[in-house]
Amino acid sequence: MELCSAPGGWTQVLRELDGSLQIVAIDLEPMPPVQGVHFIQGSILDDEIIAKAEELIGNPFDLVLSDCSPKVSGLWDLDVVRQLELAERTFDIAHKVLGPKGKALAKIFQGQGFHEFLQETRKRFNSVKLIKPAASRKTSAEIYLLAIGPRKKAQSKKK
Repeated sequence: MELCSAPGGWTQVLRELDGSLQIVAIDLEPMPPVQGVHFIQGSILDDEIIAKAEELIGNPFDLVLSDCSPKVSGLWDLDVVRQLELAERTFDIAHKVLGPKGKALAKIFQGQGFHEFLQETRKRFNSVKLIKPAASRKTSAEIYLLAIGPRKKAQSKKK
């Protein structure tokens, strides 16, 4: 599943890497069609959109990718808060839809609230790594967070 998928670059790369993958791409904006990809136009904040994606695949996802970014206001603190909200939603979705060995990768802005977000994500996944792509400027606050293996709460036994 790719969140905030338009214009579709990551989706196309996934398709080229493995033509047999079942892929769902979600974005507010339209995305050019990619053969064999289910595209849903809608908000990742809408639980019904996520449920529709789950219905299309019918089993747990192996991967959730997110390159979500807010419309930048130019006010750094506000932009960081908005970015972290999108990242939090991404990892909420990932925690819900991923299988036990599933992976989630999302762009994050480092700023106020970043360390708290990182700590919370570490509680919810077995492994969490920060990745700074070589192509990224060293001074950029943009970083990617990879979370592997959602920790699912044990189902309580009904009496």
